[in-house]
Amino acid sequence: MTTSVPDSYCRLLARGLRRSHEEPFTEFCFDHGAQGVAEDLAFTQPEITFDPTVVETGRFDMNVYFASHPGEEFLLQLRSRFPEADVSVAVEANQDWMENWKKGFEPFLFVDPFWIVPSWREAPPEAKQVLFVDPGMAFGTGTHETTRLAARLIVSAWPRIAAESGAAPFALDVGTGTGVLALVARKLGAGRVMALDIDPEARRVARENVALNSADAVEVPETQLHELPASLNGAFDLVVANIIDGALLALREDLFRVLKPGGALVLSGILTEREGPFLEGFLAGRPERNRRRMTMGEWSSFLIR
Repeated sequence: MTTSVPDSYCRLLARGLRRSHEEPFTEFCFDHGAQGVAEDLAFTQPEITFDPTVVETGRFDMNVYFASHPGEEFLLQLRSRFPEADVSVAVEANQDWMENWKKGFEPFLFVDPFWIVPSWREAPPEAKQVLFVDPGMAFGTGTHETTRLAARLIVSAWPRIAAESGAAPFALDVGTGTGVLALVARKLGAGRVMALDIDPEARRVARENVALNSADAVEVPETQLHELPASLNGAFDLVVANIIDGALLALREDLFRVLKPGGALVLSGILTEREGPFLEGFLAGRPERNRRRMTMGEWSSFLIR
């Protein structure tokens, strides 16, 4: 038995609903064939804060999704019951988002000598080193500035990391996403790489990409950074964290805890306009350290020893 995806769907937008009407509005829509609703939330995000704060408002906007146009009679009743809301309706085309993504995801030079190539494409002849990466629903396919900056810092620092480790370096990738930075470290010569992420979907995608590259030395455990055992204190020659400035501050003590004395710490995901307060907070109470800065677009990244 096969099923087909409809060519289109209908989206109803109700602006300015009273908060007290939220439940009766959604019930009325579902009673008339709605397949889903989504509220447009207002929020604030103070500086150097990771988690946004939802702003409670007396009125709100709601998107309602139907398989087809719900009909004029439904709209007349809706406007009569909720006269304060500004209601509009649009029929929109369904799209196969993954297929559209695939069409636009071409092999590209990530950081010399590494090319990122999706599994459904052939590597170009000029690709010296290939990382097979399928995006899935995880962040970090190599196209974002923060990921590219982190990769550049890893590659530039690697000769010294390898020389000082005395053996195959041990690397940690915090917030691994698709696992691309962990794969870079492994390809450069890391003997073992541990890749962590709080998102189960990211861990799944990272494991798939590890398998695509036959990178058995890259481990993607269920463990989180603060759960790493004491036996790993000071164990990592390289620690990479490509997240966001507020999360980096929250993870500060654990990042330093697991970094080997004299090791390399790569931090990415820092808005350039906030790098001053970030560095002040991140390095507070610690001796001045050797650091290198790279920027791209509105983002800054740092290599700290």
